[in-house]
Amino acid sequence: MANDMNGPLEAEQHRRAQDTWARLRFSIIGPLLAAPPAAGEVRVEIEKLAAKTWHDPIRGEPARFAFATIERWYYTARNARLDPIAGLRRRVRKDAGQQVAITERQRVVLRVAGRGIRTTLGSAKRDR
Repeated sequence: MANDMNGPLEAEQHRRAQDTWARLRFSIIGPLLAAPPAAGEVRVEIEKLAAKTWHDPIRGEPARFAFATIERWYYTARNARLDPIAGLRRRVRKDAGQQVAITERQRVVLRVAGRGIRTTLGSAKRDR
């Protein structure tokens, strides 16, 4: 995503949006960090959070988050050494903006599979 920035203004807007989302994530799981549930109750508390509807801080629309997503946020923030909010920012992939190459063998397999699909679809149309 960072490669899509057209200048400092867009980069700053992107950073602010990431910060806004990180703060929302922290506000959702923050109570679990401030008052940790008893042993065995973390799952129940996260399920309660996943059942809620939240407010999308950018679009202003209702938003829901899956149990696994909230669980990931919880453990990410809990295990953060210094700043749990920084850990909740969306990270740019290390390979962002790079083309992922496939081997020649994979390319051949995909071509052959594609021919089979077209043949099957073509014969299905003729059978009607």
